[in-house]
Amino acid sequence: MTDQTDPPARLALASAYQAECLAMCNRLRREGPYSPNYAYRALASRIPLEAVAYIAQTITKGSEGLRRLAETNQIGDSFEASVLHPRWATLFDEDLRVIARNRLREVATAFPAVAPEVALLLATERIQFDQQLAYELAGMPDFLA
Repeated sequence: MTDQTDPPARLALASAYQAECLAMCNRLRREGPYSPNYAYRALASRIPLEAVAYIAQTITKGSEGLRRLAETNQIGDSFEASVLHPRWATLFDEDLRVIARNRLREVATAFPAVAPEVALLLATERIQFDQQLAYELAGMPDFLA
């Protein structure tokens, strides 16, 4: 995993994450029915580390976007799902990941159709995190980078 204390590496990771989130917003805007125009503009107008902070704030406060994505069976395109991906692990603290997991569980309860996808997201995050930790403990190169 990328070391949070290495500013150039953190900036590069934040830049890649911002680009992925913008691409996700663009895909949703093209394919509809939910179009996250506000989120796209907010992300596009910020530098990468500010974009990461915006996403953290959005998850902490909660957003209508998560519910809308659940309604359209696109929960995998949520910010909550994205922060659980091991590639972005060092950009977000564990407290935020706990909030994201809880929000995903809540939406799975409210929208049973997305429950299997939420369960898969949470299980995949755990498996990938455990694999990454095993590689790090063994002194092997980062396989998720």
